[in-house]
Amino acid sequence: MIIRQKAWDSAMFNLDSMREHLLYQIDMIHSGQAEGDCDELRTRVEEVEDLLGMLKSGRLPNYATWKRIQQIVKERQMMRYTTCLASGMDEATAAGAFQD
Repeated sequence: MIIRQKAWDSAMFNLDSMREHLLYQIDMIHSGQAEGDCDELRTRVEEVEDLLGMLKSGRLPNYATWKRIQQIVKERQMMRYTTCLASGMDEATAAGAFQD
């Protein structure tokens, strides 16, 4: 499987961004400012960290793993898009969240 450098860089950026987002959610729950399941979030953090570690090491993921990475990338991009819209950005500008 060949992965373009741009797609690899996007995966690295979005996995790291998702990791930070999940850790922030855990902090919000611990501080009492949000509700949620910290165990479930920690499990997701571990998954994202494992995938990020694989990419950082330069190991080429198999097809199923790359597909999972892309699912997380799309999820994070959708979060960014939704946040942009909620802040009052127009749809065309907010769509920049989906740029690789």
